[in-house]
Amino acid sequence: MKQAVRVGISLTVVLALAVAGYMVYNSQTPQGSSGAAGVGAPIILDIDDLVGESDMVVLGEVDSSETVTKTVSDTSQPEDLRGDDYSMTTKQIQFSVSEYLKGSDVNTITITMQEDERYKGPALSTGTQYVVFLFDPSLQTGGDFWGDTYLTLGAQAIWEVDGTKVKRTNPPMELTLEDLKGQVDSASD
Repeated sequence: MKQAVRVGISLTVVLALAVAGYMVYNSQTPQGSSGAAGVGAPIILDIDDLVGESDMVVLGEVDSSETVTKTVSDTSQPEDLRGDDYSMTTKQIQFSVSEYLKGSDVNTITITMQEDERYKGPALSTGTQYVVFLFDPSLQTGGDFWGDTYLTLGAQAIWEVDGTKVKRTNPPMELTLEDLKGQVDSASD
């Protein structure tokens, strides 16, 4: 009987330690993150960090979009070590910039979005105004990519403009346009 009580107490202690460890881990792990690099959902950044990761933050409107499939051969390896050709379908979005909150000045930019089941964010709709956080990988590496600019960390980079307010859907957040501009400006300094 004493041994059964000891086993029961030991299991209770182990379970309590596991629950406590999970709670500590969960409180220190960014929302949406598994805590392991490259595993789980993407890390959700605050606006300051999102600005820091972005080469451009722009206010503007979607003019048009086109679905493009590109096939690529792996030419970085010797011919006998090359993998199979692969293709990727992307959406090329023509975006008219009305105001740069961060970055350089051009009137129209092309935003490339991956078009597959892994992208769970909102679509950029023609005729709708947005504030978008973008990065240009060629600025870091000078290499050739699928497109010119990309959303910084996916859906959290898309803020739909609704009058004087802006909102993103993933994760949900709403601010006034002026507050968002102010936060971008202070994070850009």
